[in-house]
Amino acid sequence: MWLKLLVNILKKDQRGLTFVEFLLVSALLLFLMAGTYNLLYFGQKNWKKISEENEAEQYARLAVSGLVRELREAQKPSDTLSVVEIANKNEIEFYADINSNLGPERIHYLIDNNQRLVRRILNPSNGEYPWEYSGSEGNEQIVARYVRNDNAQPIFRYYNNNTQELTSVPLSQTDRSGIRTVNIRLLIDVVLGQAPPQYEVESEVRLRNLRD
Repeated sequence: MWLKLLVNILKKDQRGLTFVEFLLVSALLLFLMAGTYNLLYFGQKNWKKISEENEAEQYARLAVSGLVRELREAQKPSDTLSVVEIANKNEIEFYADINSNLGPERIHYLIDNNQRLVRRILNPSNGEYPWEYSGSEGNEQIVARYVRNDNAQPIFRYYNNNTQELTSVPLSQTDRSGIRTVNIRLLIDVVLGQAPPQYEVESEVRLRNLRD
């Protein structure tokens, strides 16, 4: 209706517009420009949000897939160290040879202060078994963003050979030595409280290199 009115005013057979018509045309043009701007702005904002959600979900799937693959290769680096060095609700550290090099790396997953799941690696400091580790962790990699797990909804749950859950986290060395299965559940939500609901990736892995 507003557009039709604007066209009729501009098509009038006269030398110029009256002051009232000029004000009306100006108001209509501003209205149309504001509508176009809002359409473009919110369209771009919605597209950015959808892109971030898709990217976050893809990162989450790759993160869980990588964790499963590495945990399957978990192994003891020496007779005195456990396969799993840290077993907490939202943190795990274990040994696995992921690069097929001289010895297993110490691999550390945890949530940082920016709600990101990060992965840190420490290579062995010697060249033969038993493997030793010294120095600080390096090669930090962000593997998932917008992580919403907390103590009530942890990333990691641990089970022994009898499928009993080990709940006294962080686990003691005795309990860590009894871990045989790890359940991984990653919760992702780009914007809390807004649609779509949080995205969930879950998997379970058995530590296959252990002997009971």
